[in-house]
Amino acid sequence: MANADRVEVDPVENEVRHGGRRVSAASLNWDVPTRGTVFSVLLNHAGTMAAIGKARDEAPKSPMLYVKPANTWIGYGAPIPLAAGVEGVEVGASLAVVIGATTSRIESGRADDCILGYTIGNDIGEPQTALAMPTLRQRCRDGYCAMGPWIVARHEMPPIDRLRIRVLINEVLVSANPLCDLVLSPRQLVAEVSSFITLCAGDVLLIGIAQDALVARLGDRVRIEVDGIGALENPVAAEDGFVAGARP
Repeated sequence: MANADRVEVDPVENEVRHGGRRVSAASLNWDVPTRGTVFSVLLNHAGTMAAIGKARDEAPKSPMLYVKPANTWIGYGAPIPLAAGVEGVEVGASLAVVIGATTSRIESGRADDCILGYTIGNDIGEPQTALAMPTLRQRCRDGYCAMGPWIVARHEMPPIDRLRIRVLINEVLVSANPLCDLVLSPRQLVAEVSSFITLCAGDVLLIGIAQDALVARLGDRVRIEVDGIGALENPVAAEDGFVAGARP
């Protein structure tokens, strides 16, 4: 990221400081903070894997990986589009790992050096009742991946296993989950993915959804908070008239 793009952020107040000014994130028009390929992971929390194993008599062997293409990307404040006839959208609160350098077949012990920093992701999807590899319709509709508002440098972050992710819908806390039970930590995930995919600067790994499926409906406002980063907030609006990058 260029020096001109560097600002101080206050993750508690969700504000930026630049040129002596303090500005609320909600008052600015945000794009997604990076433009690389976005990879998302399902089943990367031990509690989720155990619950599925109990229900199915056998836990999945490993997390699932899939791509969130560019048509899905929206920034802070942009509307999450709800298709006609769909009851709501599934909220997928996730820590997002931003890659800082070309990375291929790196060892887990050195993977931190390839991480630029972290932001917040919302891996949005259509609600589904059965565990299966996500389909394009369920996970890759226009506007189905919110990210932002900014990237916090790796060295400025608290230890990842001490972080919590909170989800609020219409300012009501509906979920709070720790990141201490990841099946693959960020560095392990970078090593695993780079073993068969060359990761490039600006690529993003959404490290996985911790909670049971949370559904947001038309008119709801979804806020995802991550310790040390701040908050990502988006309203749910009708898909008719949806324009990528627009704000309500």
